[in-house]
Amino acid sequence: MTQHNLTHDISLPRLAFRLGLDPARLARARERVRDYLWLHCDDERVVDEVVLCVEEACTNAIRHSGAKEAMEVSLGFNGDDLLVIAKDSGQGFEVASFDRDALPDPLASGGRGLFLMARLMDELELRLDGGLEVRMLKRSVSCSPSSAPLDPALGNSAGTRQRVRTQLLLEEIGEAFFALDWEYRYIHANRVALQLTGKSLEQLRGHTPWELFPGLDDSRLQSAYREAMEVGKPAVLEHCSVVTGDWLEVRIYPTGVGVSAYYREINERKAVEEELRRYRMLAQQARDIMLFVRYADGRILEANVAAEKAYGYSKVELLALSISELRAPEASPSVRDQMAAASEKGILFETLHRRADGSVFPVEVSSQGTNDIDSERVLLSIVRDVSERQSAKVEVRESEQRYRSLFENMLDGYAYCRMIYEDGAPADFVYLDVNSAFERLTGLRDAVGRKVTEIIPGVRQDNPELFEIYGRVAHSGQPESFETYLESLGIWFSVSVYSPQAQHFVAIFENTTERKRAEEDRKHLLEESQAQTEELRGIYEAQRDIALALQENFVHPLPVVAGLDLAALSLPAGREELIGGDFSDVLARPDGTVVALIGDVTGKGIPAAGFTETVRAAVRVLALISPSPEYILGNVNRLLLHEGEHQQLATALLVVFDPRSGQGTMASAGHPPAVHLSQSACRTIELSYGLPLGVLEQGYTATGFTLAAGEALVLYTDGVTEARRAGELFGEKRLLEVLGAAPDRGPRQLIERLQAAVIDYADELKDDLQILALRRTQ
Repeated sequence: MTQHNLTHDISLPRLAFRLGLDPARLARARERVRDYLWLHCDDERVVDEVVLCVEEACTNAIRHSGAKEAMEVSLGFNGDDLLVIAKDSGQGFEVASFDRDALPDPLASGGRGLFLMARLMDELELRLDGGLEVRMLKRSVSCSPSSAPLDPALGNSAGTRQRVRTQLLLEEIGEAFFALDWEYRYIHANRVALQLTGKSLEQLRGHTPWELFPGLDDSRLQSAYREAMEVGKPAVLEHCSVVTGDWLEVRIYPTGVGVSAYYREINERKAVEEELRRYRMLAQQARDIMLFVRYADGRILEANVAAEKAYGYSKVELLALSISELRAPEASPSVRDQMAAASEKGILFETLHRRADGSVFPVEVSSQGTNDIDSERVLLSIVRDVSERQSAKVEVRESEQRYRSLFENMLDGYAYCRMIYEDGAPADFVYLDVNSAFERLTGLRDAVGRKVTEIIPGVRQDNPELFEIYGRVAHSGQPESFETYLESLGIWFSVSVYSPQAQHFVAIFENTTERKRAEEDRKHLLEESQAQTEELRGIYEAQRDIALALQENFVHPLPVVAGLDLAALSLPAGREELIGGDFSDVLARPDGTVVALIGDVTGKGIPAAGFTETVRAAVRVLALISPSPEYILGNVNRLLLHEGEHQQLATALLVVFDPRSGQGTMASAGHPPAVHLSQSACRTIELSYGLPLGVLEQGYTATGFTLAAGEALVLYTDGVTEARRAGELFGEKRLLEVLGAAPDRGPRQLIERLQAAVIDYADELKDDLQILALRRTQ
């Protein structure tokens, strides 16, 4: 490719436009380029060659650039030289690989466009700068100065005489006329146009509209000018003048020299259109049906959206109907008589209309004759669907019937009264209305229209509070409720009173005499119950004291064992109940081993305490005979079954441990497993569980374990894991987390940490806590 610096000073005017990358726009753009070239060039071959090159450059950009923005195209003369520039913002290609002398492959999909441009133009330069820019130069173009015709539609003013005639014609038309060259500069304007702009022809020439009138920047009018100039697309639009504020109809046409524009003032039309728009919007947005009806035959001439929705017809279908066809057959009087009345003085009536589906609905019609339209008398009818109103009337009647039925059948008494004041104080009241329950509950007859002091003599003296409350409510309007006893009637009443209007009140009451008597009976029963409760409390406390004494006497102190630290906790439940059956014990055998026992007896009180000691004593005796956990638990179970007089059961966990060797065994009679705390872990020891003691004849299985120096063993009852908060158990997982996080593995510290965690977690401690901990120290 021949590389030249195609930078020239372009003499004006030039054609410059932006072309959207859409093949449909290319044809118009090609014709605008041809118009521009024909204005300045007499050589048809040169015009065709340049048009072809521009079309090829634009086609390449449309097909291959991948750009999203419009490309830029410009043509301009510098003397006899024509410079063409086509630039896109796409991906471009490697321009160095282009060889203008290489023949393109006829079977390849591309490459011919640049080859043609290089052959048809004198110079071709490709630049990559945010896309591909194609710069083409055609030298020694036979350029002829333009005579700048004003408007080809009025004649191509080749001669002076024709030019003068064209100018005269433009001066005589009643519209403003402007002619713009390829650079959007004014080249001519007629008298009306000068009046419209308020400028002289000399002030307009050589300037663009947006230079002289900045308000046109980025306006719809500017876009229309550019469409006409760049791609030859004429436009008709309405525009509000930035100079006078008048509404103008603007028609813009592409011409051989640029564009021509015609402006016509349309203020009156816009005003009519705006008024019509408001009326149309009012009609279309109205919730009521609006119909224009021809008086002569009742034909519907116009209908709004509400009419379409209400009747279920489309507008086209409505306009094919008469008003009679919308009227339900059972409706009367005649449509014709009503139309005559509407035309004469207007009419308001109710009738029935029919929808497209045949359903009938009630309407209220306001119809009035209007001025003649196109020499025809027209009625404007505003139709309102009153289905809801009719339904409301029915509902009101039904509601009145329901409330009257409720009034008459309600179980509570009802009295509507007017208060009588004397010197501002309530003195008496008159019954205006009462229900049947009033007479049934009070025994009073024929109360309506009479004063209360006439019906119940002495009531003012016996129940002055009644007058005070009724008078206060009738005056203030604030409702109140109270209970009172009418001595003269011997009846207790519960009363709610409110004021529907000044100096009036409504009392709704029930006879509570039976309830008051029942309350008195309950009061006596409560007193008797409290006395019995006190008696039972004394029995309970006596049993609790005995159980505590038994439990305290049965507790054995922890032995002192070389190589072993021991700690135990016994905490009763938070509720005030009898002593429970949780227990623990530690026994040192003569051979140096230690027997640790923890368990839980069913039941509470003295029987549970006694059964606890039976189990504990049996374990102590049998532990002196054998160090085998399965032997000890098995024989305790047989002993309990042999006695056969008890009803309690007991769970138990028995541990036999040698602190010298660290070896131990344990067996469970239905009791939770022990927790082993080593230096690296905290876990429960897996056991083979047997049945609780005292259930069935059975054997028990022992499980071995080892404690290294510093390791600990924790035994506990289910009061620990079954402590609850909002129904959720403390659980074994939390137990292991608390013990595993303890910084000190001393037995006392482990027990205190676990106790604090359980008490802090539980809403209420509902079961006893029993915890036993031991740690090997050597």
